[in-house]
Amino acid sequence: MMNESIKEVIQDIKEYVELRLEWFSLNTSEVISHWVVIILQKFFAISILLLALFFLMFALALYIGDLLGSDYYGYLIIGLLMLLVSFVFLSDTPRLLFDKMKYRMMSDVANKLNFSNQNPSQKMSKLEETGDTHS
Repeated sequence: MMNESIKEVIQDIKEYVELRLEWFSLNTSEVISHWVVIILQKFFAISILLLALFFLMFALALYIGDLLGSDYYGYLIIGLLMLLVSFVFLSDTPRLLFDKMKYRMMSDVANKLNFSNQNPSQKMSKLEETGDTHS
């Protein structure tokens, strides 16, 4: 009798651990898929933005070259401008920006994980407070 109850408790503990591991893997995959979608969306948006900037810089170089009487000068001025911008980005200034972005991403993931750990009634009350009903 005692042996059977111990086996039942051990079986219940095994099932509980398996369910918790399954829940954790589902929760983790949800967070990862959320970030993959965001990263892909940002990648395509940045790609289109860079392409647009390329064409605008090309047009600006032609315009400046036309004003100065030689396309060479327009491309030279735009090239030097882009070189200056790249030096600014290679300096330590963007580190502050990237640190802020990293902190925001980490806090978003932490909030998402904490939100997933709540029971359904807590989720609904939090959604009603924020007005976000899409999650």
